[in-house]
Amino acid sequence: MLFSLGAMFWGLLLCFWYNMYKKRKSILVVLSLILLLQLTVILGPTVLVRYVLILFFAFPLILAFLLNGEKFKLENIK
Repeated sequence: MLFSLGAMFWGLLLCFWYNMYKKRKSILVVLSLILLLQLTVILGPTVLVRYVLILFFAFPLILAFLLNGEKFKLENIK
């Protein structure tokens, strides 16, 4: 169940809301693009893995944003 589309979506939402709470705007830009793609696919007539493959590729990135979010702030990137 960890690699189902539902788990990926809830993980993305969890990461999005956590970073919104922490006010990390640079991370929110990246996550909002992925979230908007996911939302358009859910509202459409097709929900297949090939349309949301970005979630599977971005899942390690989402976990990195959750665990080490302070390293990805704009002030820290040089």
